[in-house]
Amino acid sequence: MITARSIFPLLRALSTGLQVGFNPYSLAGQCAVWPVRSNLIAFSLLAASQFRPARRPSGCNATETTYLEAAKAYYDQHWTLCAPRTATMLDRPIGQWLSNLRRPGALDGHADWKIALEAVDEDWNPEWPADWQRHYAALRELVADEEGRADVLPGVTVHGMDIGKWLARQRKPEVWQALTDGQRERLEQLGITPHASKPEEPAKPSTAPLSAFERGVAALAQYKAREGSVTVPRGHVERLEDGSEVKLGVFLSNTKTRRAKLTTGKLAALAALGLEWALEG
Repeated sequence: MITARSIFPLLRALSTGLQVGFNPYSLAGQCAVWPVRSNLIAFSLLAASQFRPARRPSGCNATETTYLEAAKAYYDQHWTLCAPRTATMLDRPIGQWLSNLRRPGALDGHADWKIALEAVDEDWNPEWPADWQRHYAALRELVADEEGRADVLPGVTVHGMDIGKWLARQRKPEVWQALTDGQRERLEQLGITPHASKPEEPAKPSTAPLSAFERGVAALAQYKAREGSVTVPRGHVERLEDGSEVKLGVFLSNTKTRRAKLTTGKLAALAALGLEWALEG
């Protein structure tokens, strides 16, 4: 590009008349040089009057304008301005520059710059982590032409990011609940919803063997359900459903003898079956 800065030295050199091959000290040389110098000076003034510097946002210097151009170029390739700090574009450390601008108060008094950046990417300074925004922007571009619910499988990689794996994590109920309203809103705009919570599995019955006391209580409950009474002959043996046998009469006699040593829980279990002496214990 020819600018005033580049053309003026050339015009100055040509106007000396030395490049045209004449001797400026001879009469013939002077007659030939002066018309050339006059024409070149007039052309120089015309070029200067037509030169206009490039326009830039108010309050911005040339360096800042160059960074804005780099930011636009980065967005065109990555669909977001949440660049990693190490990112470069147009030979500019655009990642570090944007990271600095996202610091609290960095744009105080520079409303024009905030407007210029938001014009490129409205989410250039999100409330959530920049890494999340980078993944979201890549996902948005992947599903831009799809209809219905977005579905990207793990292993689908964009700019070194596994978007499918990231999406699967976002849809986990516990991760979804931890997202901000703005994050969930953006995912829902792409047709993404969380996975349904898994129903709680019923508690599995204990496989631990019953203690002697527990087997005795189970035998007494079974006997009462069948006979309608808890008065058990001392020699009675009760067979449980698992095939084991309990000398129920002996159990009750021995337990009553040791009732002073029974825990409150054991006494309550016996009393619930109707043993009056357990209430007295």
